[in-house]
Amino acid sequence: MQVHIVYMGEKPHGAVSMVSMHHSMLASVLGSTASAKESLIYSYGRSFNGFAAKLSDEEVTRFADMDGVVSVLPNSMLELHTTRSWDFMGFTQSHVRDSQGGDVIIGLLDTG
Repeated sequence: MQVHIVYMGEKPHGAVSMVSMHHSMLASVLGSTASAKESLIYSYGRSFNGFAAKLSDEEVTRFADMDGVVSVLPNSMLELHTTRSWDFMGFTQSHVRDSQGGDVIIGLLDTG
């Protein structure tokens, strides 16, 4: 089993419990509410409608064929990195060597 993101587009209008809806969908595919609760990792509902769950290949296919499901994508871990921090901040190598702030870390995290 691998974690997949089940993406269903825009969140529905009105007072709909996203977690309940996602649990119901999982229970219908997995066969029980207990399996659904164990499989569900996260429900997305603030900016879009979807959830992350541990799914087998067969379950992925069943979700992909469901009405209302836009896509089912495998979750992947990405490493944040930069290769040009000093250039981005306008520092040259002499700025780095002459710096007295050796214990200070300045960071900008843009996750896209």
